[in-house]
Parts: sequence; structure tokens; C-alpha cells
Amino acid sequence: MRDMAHEIGLKESEAIHEIIKNIEEGVYRNEAVSDITFEIFEGLMDIESLPEKKKQEIEKATHIGRVSGYRFFSPIINSLKEIGGSGKSSEVVFRAIEKITVDKKESSLNKTKLKNQIERAKGHLSKYGYIYSNPIGVWNLTGKNWESGIFSSQNYNETKDKFDAQYITDEELIKRVKQSINNVVKTTQITTNIYKRNHYVTQFARRKAKGTCQLCEETAPFNDREGRPYLETHHIVWLSAGGDDSAENVVALCPNCHAKMHILNVDSDIEKLKIKAGENLTA
Repeated sequence: MRDMAHEIGLKESEAIHEIIKNIEEGVYRNEAVSDITFEIFEGLMDIESLPEKKKQEIEKATHIGRVSGYRFFSPIINSLKEIGGSGKSSEVVFRAIEKITVDKKESSLNKTKLKNQIERAKGHLSKYGYIYSNPIGVWNLTGKNWESGIFSSQNYNETKDKFDAQYITDEELIKRVKQSINNVVKTTQITTNIYKRNHYVTQFARRKAKGTCQLCEETAPFNDREGRPYLETHHIVWLSAGGDDSAENVVALCPNCHAKMHILNVDSDIEKLKIKAGENLTA
């Protein structure tokens, strides 16, 4: 059995049971079931090597949720990572098939069938924001972190309320809101790093933007109290990822696009902003 990057333990197995039970009992919204089942295996590196019982649990949830091809997701993601995050579909499919068939009984399977299954799995990954493809058949990683599923970095049971709140029906949500009346608000202490920004670089980006978002190219949504167009400065390569606080790495965005960059950080948007930052220095 191959080592798993994220092994499903007893609590996670119990969580899967609860999720399946909630799906079958109609606790979750019908249109959200596919999203729920995608989260069950999102970020897991080697589901095929799970004990049979746990594997069947995930397969059952997958069947209920109408999301197929879960076992191809990680091979596709990892294949793209190996070739720099972008590659022709034929190369990605070839590498993914190699990963699937190594040390498994599937080496004799029809490669055309596997290719079609991988293509369908890629469609799911595109839907959930991990991959985008261009018209000439090149697949690209978006930069969204694959290891972000409910069993990857945090235990499902620790984030159960947040998970359920996202997917339960309106009726169930109202019921739980009423149950929450007069709840005592809990607090926790956290430690965070604050980056000292260069105010000259910040002002430079805002002035060069001239009140227009440098991503969507729409006028700032409102003026601040001093009557200035409200735009937020964004580091193209995030400071937390080692990016510089320099004019080459800073642009001015509307709040909506700024949030988009921190949630999706799509490659095509990154490239556009790099061009804009360069134009700021030459214009």
C-alpha cells in the first residue's frame, strides 16, 4: 500500500458516515450535493490505497452526489505540477494514466476508456476552479490549492458548523438560526504577521490606476471620505509567498477584483496584472 499524503482516520470516517446520512435524509440542498461529495475527496492523494470499507464509503457518497472520476483528480493535478502547471491535454492524460496504472491492476485496461474518464474528471476540476483550458487544448493549473478539502488541513468535526451552514436547506438553516438565539459568542486568540508596506509604492499604483481597477477596468465603485476613488493595492506575488513590495509587483484593484485574486488567483489574471504593473512604470 502506498503512503497517503493525507490519511483518513477514524473521525474522518465517522464524518463521511454523517455526511452520507445527511444527504440521504435531505438535510442538504439538492443542488449542493455534488459540491459536498467533491469536498469529501478534495485534496486526498491516494484514495485507491484506502482500506476497502473506507473506500466504499467515499464511493457511496460519490454515487449519491453524482460526481464521478474522483480517483483521477489527484493524478491530473500532480501531472500538471510536474510539467510546470501547464501542458497539452495529451501529455497530461498520458502522465495521469501512468500514475493510475503503476502498481495497480488497471495496466491492462483500455487506454481509450481511461482517457475518456480523465477528460470527464478534468471537467469537474474546471468546474471547481482548479484547471482552465484554452482553445488549443492546453490545460493549466489556476493556482487554487488542491490540498484544501475538508479532510486535508482541518478535521471535518472541527469545522462542522461552517460546513453544514454552507450546504443545508433553507428550512434547516432557519431551524438552526432559531436554535442559536442568545448563544454566547466565543473568542479565541490568534497570532498573525503584519507586513510593513511602502506607502510610496502604494500611492504610485493608485495614481497610475487613475480611479480605474487594473483588472476589470471598471471605475472604482465609490469614493472614500476624502472624495478619492476607492481602490485597494494588491501584490501580484503575495507578500506571504515571498513577493516584493515594489512597483513591479503592486497594482490597484476594486474590492471585488481584489477579493477574486485572493480567492481564485487565476493565472490569466496574474499575467494581465503583471502587464499592467509594467505599464505603470513605462507610461
